[in-house]
This record gives sequence, C-alpha cells and structure tokens, in this order.
Amino acid sequence: MAHEDEGRAALEALVKRCVALAKDAGAVVRKVQAGREQGETLDASLKDPEDPRTYLTVADQRAQKVIVDGLRASFPQIEIIGEEDEDEAEDKADSSASSATLDATSTLNKDSEIDLEIPPRGKSEFDAFPADFAEVCVFVDPVDGTREFVEGRIMCSQTLIGVAWRGRPVAGVMGLPFHDGKIGKAAETPSEAAGHCLYGVVGGKLHGLDMEASNDFVSRPTQGDGASEEGVVLASSATVKEPALQKSVACIGAASTIVAGGCGNKVLRLLTGQADVALFNLASSLWDSCATEALLGALSEDAKLTALAGHPIEHVGGPGRALQNRLGVLATGPRFAERGGRTHQELAVRIQALPEVARLYGLEVAEDEEPQALDMVRDVEGNPLTPQDFGKMLGREVTSYRVNESDAVRFKQSAACRIRCSPAGSVFYKRVALRELPYAIFKSKTTPMKLLRDVKSTGVEVAFLNAADTKRFAELAQGCPRLALPYRIDSIPHFDVPLDSRFGIFLPDLCKEDGWEQYPYLPTPLLALTLEALARFHAFYWIEGTPEDSPGRNVAPHLWETGTYWHLGQQPKGQLDLIEGNWARIHKSLGFSEDVRGLGSVVRDLAVEASIRTHGIDQDGKPVQPARREPQTVVHGDSKSPNFLFKAETKEIGLIDFQWSGSGLAATDVAYSIAASCTPESLRDYKVLVDGYYAALMKAFDELGAKTAKIPSREEFEQDFLWAWVDLARIVLADHWKTITPEILAQREGSHGFNAYNKSYDVAHVFVEVTSDLLMQLAKSDAQVDAAMSSSK
Repeated sequence: MAHEDEGRAALEALVKRCVALAKDAGAVVRKVQAGREQGETLDASLKDPEDPRTYLTVADQRAQKVIVDGLRASFPQIEIIGEEDEDEAEDKADSSASSATLDATSTLNKDSEIDLEIPPRGKSEFDAFPADFAEVCVFVDPVDGTREFVEGRIMCSQTLIGVAWRGRPVAGVMGLPFHDGKIGKAAETPSEAAGHCLYGVVGGKLHGLDMEASNDFVSRPTQGDGASEEGVVLASSATVKEPALQKSVACIGAASTIVAGGCGNKVLRLLTGQADVALFNLASSLWDSCATEALLGALSEDAKLTALAGHPIEHVGGPGRALQNRLGVLATGPRFAERGGRTHQELAVRIQALPEVARLYGLEVAEDEEPQALDMVRDVEGNPLTPQDFGKMLGREVTSYRVNESDAVRFKQSAACRIRCSPAGSVFYKRVALRELPYAIFKSKTTPMKLLRDVKSTGVEVAFLNAADTKRFAELAQGCPRLALPYRIDSIPHFDVPLDSRFGIFLPDLCKEDGWEQYPYLPTPLLALTLEALARFHAFYWIEGTPEDSPGRNVAPHLWETGTYWHLGQQPKGQLDLIEGNWARIHKSLGFSEDVRGLGSVVRDLAVEASIRTHGIDQDGKPVQPARREPQTVVHGDSKSPNFLFKAETKEIGLIDFQWSGSGLAATDVAYSIAASCTPESLRDYKVLVDGYYAALMKAFDELGAKTAKIPSREEFEQDFLWAWVDLARIVLADHWKTITPEILAQREGSHGFNAYNKSYDVAHVFVEVTSDLLMQLAKSDAQVDAAMSSSK
C-alpha cells in the first residue's frame, strides 16, 4: 500500500507542477503580447516556408524553456519532448531575457495549491503509477496555435502539457493565456488577462471548466429562429486540404462546422460542448494529442481521441520514434453518440474503409477494393507494418500487402488477420492489445483476476512457441500435428496493469488457398485424427518417469503449472455453489428428461474430488499438498475444433493456440476435445474415440516418447478420462451454460467461435446423455460416486 501511495503522490506532484508551469508559460506569452501592444515587432518565422501552420515565435521558445527547465528542476529523471528545438529555444531565450521575463516566471518554485481528483485507490490503474517515473514521458507544446497567435486570433492559442505513461495519456493541462479567469472571457487589454487553466487525470475530473453562459467558445451554432442546430457540430480548420481528411469530413456529415485553428482550440470546443467532433491536420504531433486526449478522458469516458481508423495513438518518445500523427486524429465529445446516432468507434469504422485513409498506412487501395482492417496492421508499439517487415518473415521480396476486412476476426481476448502479400505468400498475425479490446476493459473492472490470467496465458503461448523443443517436435511430428512456428514474436507484458500488455505473433498462414480447412464440428473420422495428433503431442512432452532433460520437463516450467483454463485455480471463488441452481434452470429451459433432473447435485457432490484427481487442485483453487501424483505430460489445454486445421491432400493436422498449455493429465485434453469439437454422432462414439487415442498413444511412445516414461494402463487411463469428464461437466454447468437458452444455441449454430455443446441444441442434449452414462460407469468402481448417484434419485 505504501508503494501505491508513493506512485499516486508522484503523479499528483507532477500534474500540479505542470499546472503551475502552464500558468508561468502563459505569463511569458502575455509578456510577448505586451511588447506587440507597445509596437514591438513579433520575432516570428516559418519552419516550412510553404506552410503557415509552422510559425515559430520567441513566445514559443521562451515558454518552452520555462516549462522544460521547471520540470527538469523538479523531476530530472522524466523524459520530456517539446515541440521546439531545445538548443534554439535556449539561445533565443538567453539572448532575449529581461528582468520582466524573469519576473513573469517567478512562481517556478511555488506550485499552486489546487484541487486534483485522481480515481480512488483500489479502483484505479494509478495504484501502479511509478514513483520513479519509469516509462513516463511529458509532451510539451508551449504555444499550440502559433499561427492564431501570430495572426491576431490570440484567444485561440493555448499551452499544452501532457503526461503519458507506457504510451497512453494519463493527465493533461491546457493553459489559456488570454482567457481572463474563465473560458471565453476576454480582457480589455489582452496582455493583462488573468489567464485560465484546465487540467485533469483520466478517469478523475476535469478541473477548470469554468465558463460564461454565452461566448465564442461555448455557444453552439443556431438556426434562423435562434434554436440550437440539431445534429453534430464539427470543429475544423478553415481549409481542409488532405484527401483523407476531406473524405472523413464527408463521413461525419456534420450539421454545422465551427472554424477553429489549432489542435487544442478544437478540443477546447469539445470540452465546452460547443462542438461534438474534431479532426486534426495530418501535420499534428504527439504534443498536440497527448494533453488533449487526457483532458477528454478526464471529462468523460464517453469522450475519445484516436487515430482516424479508431485505434489508440501511442505517445512514446525515444530515438527513432515518429512524433507526427501521420495517421490522423479523430476526437469526439461526450455527447457525440447521442447527437450523431453512432459511437466514436462506429464512425471510425466508416472512416477506416476509405481508400484515402488506407494510403496513410502505405496501402494503395482502389475505390472498388474491399475495406482494409487498418486497426490491425500495426506492431505492438503502434507502428504501421511495412512490406519489408513481411519480406523478412517470408524470405522473399514483398512489394505490397493487403489486410482485407473479411480476413480479420476480432475475438474477446485477441484479434487476428491474414496478411496477403504481393507478389505471393501470406502471414497470419495474432495481435493481443488488451486496452483496445472492449471485453478486456470490461474484465479489468469486473474480474481483474481473469484479465491477469489472460496476460499470463499469452505469455505461456509465447514461451511454448519459442522453446527449442517445440522446434524439434515440429520436425519430428511430420505434420501430425503440424505446428505453425512463428516468424516473429513481439511481447510487452505488464502484470501490474494487465491492460497495458501487448503481444504480436506472426505465424505461417495455414489458409484455405493452401488446402487447409477448419470445421465447426468434427465427425468421428476427423475427431479420431485429432486425437491421434494429441497422442503424439502428449508422448513427446511426457513428464512422468522421464529424465530431467526430457522435452516435457524442459518446457513445463515456462508454461502453466496446471494446464487448462477451467480448473478451479483459474476460476472465481464460489463457482461450485452455482452448479445446482444453474442446472435447475437449464434442465427446464433446454427440456432435459426427468431421468437427469438430479445431475446438478451429483456433479456438485463430485466436483472437488474430480478437481483433485484431475488437476491436483482443491476447492479453494490451491494445489493439494502433498501432491497425489507427479505431473503426467504437457497438455494443450484448449483442444477444441477451432484450434485444429486439416489438409486432406497431405493428411496433415494443424495444431494452434497454446495459451493454456501446461502440466496435466492427458485425459483432460481427450475429454475436452471430444466434448468441445463433436457432432452428436461422434460424441456418442466416445468409447471408440478413447480406444483409438490410447492405441495412438502407445504407438507414439515407440516413435517419440522417452523409453523410461511411466505409461498408464488402459484401465488407469479410463479412470482418468471418467474423472476428467466429471470435472469438465462442472465448468459446463457452473459457467459455460450459466446463460444458455435454446435461442442462444440456435443463434450460434455452426459458428467457429464456441464449443460444440455451447452452439448446438442436439450436442447439448447428447453431452448430458453421455455425462450421465459416464457417471454410471464410474459408480460401478467408486463408492463415492455410487453414493452421490443414489442420493440424487
């Protein structure tokens, strides 16, 4: 707790310092304005002679020096990125310094006593904010809207200071040098204005939103009768030249447009409610977007700032990092969805489909081509991927690529897409950027334990794919199974704030064009081939009885201590108490027979014993001590039909997704594969399938397994399978079926994204039928099961 308090105190001190320095910078800018009012010529030049938006003045340079020097004096370890060249700013400030300027900055060491609301401890990611400011960067724009300042529209210029942590804006300050104590209030003499400041922490409160009822920065456009214009209002530059922005403006379809130069000035109109949506010009930079994004986030979780395509903008400094927002900026206020009838993300999806926007990513897309999934063609640091990146992976020249929207899928916990390269080849890209996934954000607020579990699971997959023994198995297996070994893996895990974690896995593409097929359900012949592939996997990675340097013992320490996602150690507390109540509802809803009415109580009574026998995990989710048995093998842990691919021509079986791999019983993979992948007919063939698996396992040991491996007898394996099925029935009744209805099953029928018993009414009924049958078999050899069965009747 002390560490948490230190981090929060550090953030508070930094933001308060930034507020004080923004006010000091405002005083410097007003001092320059006072000289203009007295007839002095403004020292101004264009960085780009062809672009009037690139003005540089002595006010920019002096204000930046005040801010940067003040920050470095208090926080020398923080990375600071300012708009102006520091050496030039230093020279200009030194050569132009005067006692008046120094007087204006006399508050440098007197931080204002201001209110600052940070989300409460225990409910905020800022509990993990680093007290030493590691991974923190401050972006400074001393005079945003310099052109406005030079051309006399001084109320439209502002100072922006943004604080980013791990690339995302977390706090922002907007100084308004010429607003006289309130937003939009002008002083009679501009240089004598009191100035004003807005500031806030994301998820906290936007401070300083003080404004008069009506002025040029607050009042919405009106119709002829004086009523407010209906629909959304766009804050835009006077001229929009870039084709991507012109087409984006058309997508917005605003009812009215307010001309607002300067990025901060546009966002100010969103903060006051005068406008609802804004676009930055393509020459804007991270110092324009960092503070403004944070201020919107402090105002409301419904206010957003992203790239045009809807993905986050990474605010990261350092050598070689691009600072320009060349992918565009889209910002919306908190009432945009209400007034426009669509969310920020829905608008971004439309904009993403524009060929002109695709060209910002280096993709030359024709008007009649399929929209591109631009939000996915980025590495984990947010940089657009290039043809050269894919050329290195494929070992050949790649001149261009496509990422068609039809080749992209967005799951709850990851996104994936097929990259089609020219002149030939393709790459499968799995991208896990949790902060970009709505379900991950939801889980961070409701079940943070599960989100941390998700981060660890992706780390497990990375470890498995990178292991030397995995490469060796891929060579020995000869396509049964075929493992898609990665071309490249990018990994940025964060266990203190799991939402910040990002992974990118680039894999060979087992695609339909090359003869690979996926099926939502597996008939008996395909399910038998699947179990044969698993048998070979289990034999190669066998642990029990093998030498210390065996593949299973080598890789297991880097995977889950107990494989699979459904064991009690990976599930929330109290799950067992849900079984009987859920089953009572399911029994009625799905119309099961009276013969199985007591199934819920039987599964509940046996759940703990099944967990101990199958996973060595007790009812509290803890490993049983001492362990009843040594780990048997490495299990896949999520062996369902979507994770198997089939190539008929070569009889290869592709095996993918190793996020839940770890030590366990081979029978857990077998039971889950049958239940999660079957048709009603293949599920009824479970005895044939189990016999086939065991025969394949014995054969695989001769070919791939260690000679000293402790192999279970046929009878021992059958007992493992029976208990593994009971354990699986527990997660189905307690969790997988907690909201299931006939309508949901019908809606999911035939999809690839759910287990067979979770998308087929017929499979669901056969699953219960088989579960009842297996319990009766188990009762013949186990008194505890027999007693549970008897008491349920």
